[in-house]
Amino acid sequence: YSLGNGGTSLVTLATRTDAAPTATTLSFGTATGTTLDAIAYRPRTMQLYGYDNEGSTVYEIDVSTGAATSIATNSGITSTNSLGFDFNNVLDAARIVTANDENVVFFPNNDPANLARFTDLAYVMDDANEGADPYIVMNAYTNAVPNPETTEQYVIDTDLDILGELGNNAGTLTTNGQFTMGGIPFNLAEAGGFDILSFSEGDNTAFALLTDQNGGQGIYTFGLDADAFGNIELSLVSSAPVPTEYGTLTGFAVAPSAIPLPAAGIMLLAGLGGLGALRRRRKG
Repeated sequence: YSLGNGGTSLVTLATRTDAAPTATTLSFGTATGTTLDAIAYRPRTMQLYGYDNEGSTVYEIDVSTGAATSIATNSGITSTNSLGFDFNNVLDAARIVTANDENVVFFPNNDPANLARFTDLAYVMDDANEGADPYIVMNAYTNAVPNPETTEQYVIDTDLDILGELGNNAGTLTTNGQFTMGGIPFNLAEAGGFDILSFSEGDNTAFALLTDQNGGQGIYTFGLDADAFGNIELSLVSSAPVPTEYGTLTGFAVAPSAIPLPAAGIMLLAGLGGLGALRRRRKG
């Protein structure tokens, strides 16, 4: 899934050549003017969630109707719609990371469900990017299955064009590698999203909806470890073209199992589904 039309539509990305992507209008009950900035798939319940920075609210989304139900609000807990959102599958809680270094956790199992802020994001001492101001707008956890024993959180910094790791509540960032394609540095714009597909614990494939500096969007896959040269090589998923009729897509999520879909029950790309993602400024 992704977000289109300025965060007002849930876009289903299809794999069959005879089935075009579709968009379902999101509805927020009596609320008007609401848009979503990120989406995330929750493996334990097989549900899709979204986050709206303007309202500082997490929503549960019915993917077949587009109905979005408010679950938790904490006014002003984030300050930018440039953000990522994904579930920690061990704790069954979701982390929101933002371009303003905010580090927020959504606790769906608390009574009531709530949002809490933790230590701001920063690159650790002696890291290759120590002292750089992070611009983290995408995050994803490994082992995206119900009740795994372990998980790791990866992040994408679209100013530095790198993949890194985040130490959860501590906010500590470490650099994994520089994104390249065909051995050439890949210059990222902000719009997109990142998720990790897992069919079982230990089986992890990274997918990202990425935007290049010319505004072109594609779905890419890549390894989570850098090569001997410190690079993370991107591969374009050519079987999953990104539609343009819904504007720049600003969210992305992966679901490994069947979820009710809008329209005629379109099949998802081996897990192209739930996500963390963004409506962002582009780098100059």
